[in-house]
Amino acid sequence: SAKASYNRQMSFGDDVISRIIYAEQKEGLKKLNRTICETINDLISALISENKLTRNDILAIQCAGNTTMIHLFLGISPEFIRKEPYIPAVNYPPPIKAAEIGLKINPKGIVSCVHGVSSYIGGDITAGVLACGMHNFSTVSLLIDLGTNGEIVLGNKDWLVAAACSAGPAFEGVGIKSGIRAVEGAIQGISIIDDKTSVAPQGGPAGESSGKSVKIKYTTIGDKKPKGICGSGLIDIPGELLKNGIIDRSGRFVRTEHGDPQKHASPGIQQLIRTNLRKNNDDDFEFVIVPADETSNKKDVVLTESDIANIIRSKGAIFLGIQVLLEEMGLGLENINHVFVSGGFGTYLDVEKSVLIGLLPDIPREKFSFIGNSSITGAKMCILSKEARQKAIEIANEMTYIELSVNTKFMNEFTSALFLPHTDINLFPTVKKRLKL
Repeated sequence: SAKASYNRQMSFGDDVISRIIYAEQKEGLKKLNRTICETINDLISALISENKLTRNDILAIQCAGNTTMIHLFLGISPEFIRKEPYIPAVNYPPPIKAAEIGLKINPKGIVSCVHGVSSYIGGDITAGVLACGMHNFSTVSLLIDLGTNGEIVLGNKDWLVAAACSAGPAFEGVGIKSGIRAVEGAIQGISIIDDKTSVAPQGGPAGESSGKSVKIKYTTIGDKKPKGICGSGLIDIPGELLKNGIIDRSGRFVRTEHGDPQKHASPGIQQLIRTNLRKNNDDDFEFVIVPADETSNKKDVVLTESDIANIIRSKGAIFLGIQVLLEEMGLGLENINHVFVSGGFGTYLDVEKSVLIGLLPDIPREKFSFIGNSSITGAKMCILSKEARQKAIEIANEMTYIELSVNTKFMNEFTSALFLPHTDINLFPTVKKRLKL
């Protein structure tokens, strides 16, 4: 049984740095600690009610989270994550009684946290490595966690290196006009197709939004009426718009100075652009994915040019982070045997479109696996197995952290990745062929 909720700490800041700054204010740490524990207690209440249990039945809680969140959860000041000496107060928090931090389970219940590695590689990533099993392989694997920090891990059974790309919260729907969490009704994929065909995008049952001769087919989580776009949709939609000539490689909507669609687009696509593209009150172009009369909240679901710019920054940081880690280890893309993509951003990931926008490397598609929320999977393994808990400790101890903010290549080449898929199209040969560049 599972439940999810927005973290109430969002009212104090969307990103961890904002929350660290707030925690330094008078009573700030107490407020942040209280809000996360209240959020968790509400989820516990919902779970015990659904499963006909009592609080006394819960004897243990296993947590896996980023380093800042674990500090705030335990009521420990995270200030030195952003100040000298730029190290967390604790990477290996000891088990404590749940009552000490206000979690409402059995009074003797214990809370344990998966060990972290550094300020920006927390126990959630350790749990992800444990879940995907890359630490057991003789060949080189890559783990990409598509969250706010955009953590990546490269390695095998002999070595593990990790980095955090500061990707931002775009893939979690934050800062995106129609962005939402991966909940029922979240759009996670679209296909722009001719009226005569009716092939839905993979990932679930389809709905459709008409543009006369061309239609936008969409899938939502739970086959519910759409109400926003989750992370997988925010990866999928720009790829589909690029493929159909609705946006260019800079991420801008394709229009002439006179406001008409470019003539190289097909007649159907030109009509779709005329119908669905507009300027909003913020003087930003936005494209209507689903009109208000088809949504559950009676609001248009749109993607704006600013949204696309946010997504490009996020994907650019992650792809460049992959390049830097490979270079640090003297490896190339051809040396990667498997890529595990994790994150709580949807129930599926379209690998082809992820490569198309330059988020994932252009390597054989059979090397990719989407493993969902690997942090939860790893935490579950730890709470059920003493051996898994010990293995997680070993993984954290063996992982080497590489700081990208002081890496010259990362800082100098970041702008090169702010293109679809990249300014160097030769890094993406299949995309070059597909877009006929």
